[in-house]
Amino acid sequence: MISTESSEESSTIPSRVTIHSCETLTWSSDKTLGKSGIRITPDMVHNLQYDIQLDNDGYETWQATTPYQSLSSILHVSVTAKSPQLMALFADGDINSAMRILLESLHAPFGPNAVATILVERSIADDVKARIQLGMHCLLGDSAYNNHYMRTVDKLQLVDFETIMGDPEKVQASVTPIVVIGHTQNELGTWPSGVITMHTFGCLAEAIAAYRSEEMFFEAVSIWNETMDGVHELLAAISSTLLYINCCNVDIEPIRDAYESSKKTVLVWKGLHYKIVELMGKRKIIVFPVGKDIKKLIQLVDKAPKKRYIDGLNP
Repeated sequence: MISTESSEESSTIPSRVTIHSCETLTWSSDKTLGKSGIRITPDMVHNLQYDIQLDNDGYETWQATTPYQSLSSILHVSVTAKSPQLMALFADGDINSAMRILLESLHAPFGPNAVATILVERSIADDVKARIQLGMHCLLGDSAYNNHYMRTVDKLQLVDFETIMGDPEKVQASVTPIVVIGHTQNELGTWPSGVITMHTFGCLAEAIAAYRSEEMFFEAVSIWNETMDGVHELLAAISSTLLYINCCNVDIEPIRDAYESSKKTVLVWKGLHYKIVELMGKRKIIVFPVGKDIKKLIQLVDKAPKKRYIDGLNP
């Protein structure tokens, strides 16, 4: 049974948010100087020396060298992980656009706003799996040497989990992206794991159950469904602050001031429709592209239940 009972708009939101800017690197005009101003010599290049700090398990410790500005720093959202995202791909969704976002995250799993988990409608699961493997190449940067990724690889060698890895004729096993099918990030160890988990669903209840099985907070969610069937129920079930519909990682600056000041705001900017709503007692930002179905989208967002909504699936 679906309830459309509404609730009053909450005003509990910080009046001001401090945004931490990313570190700015300055370059000297002297081409032999590195980013830190240290002169680079031939001996340093040909006789590399570096310090490796190992943890108790013998893995090299890793820490991001470049600060990033996540949604949590912009909207003052409290999170415990490095801005993980959830993707939900329906059979009627734009699979090409969704795959582009997914593959970017797959090859840079430790980047800001990377997709950690994808929910895929079962009727297109085989197609999605094939596209993922076809699009795989070596992990970018030093991702393959990240101790979280190496731990996950070791873990997968001890269990019988279904996985998708790069074609061994094109991608070496030591640097392959990995998708784990039917298991959660929690089963793989401490987040970030360096891999993406995938769950399939045949109905909305299964999609919600799979989302909840992950037991982690997703800072943002992108839902890919052109027909909008079931979208409003899914919107209400998800606890994330930023909800994308048929888009992902777009600029949220136009709506930031309104969010900080607890205003009820609807606006259209550069082809995107932004709306601040309250669902399940939490303020959320919903973003979707403007198009021929914008009226239907607005109606569906307005229909999203404001309180407990599906019998047997309440949080």
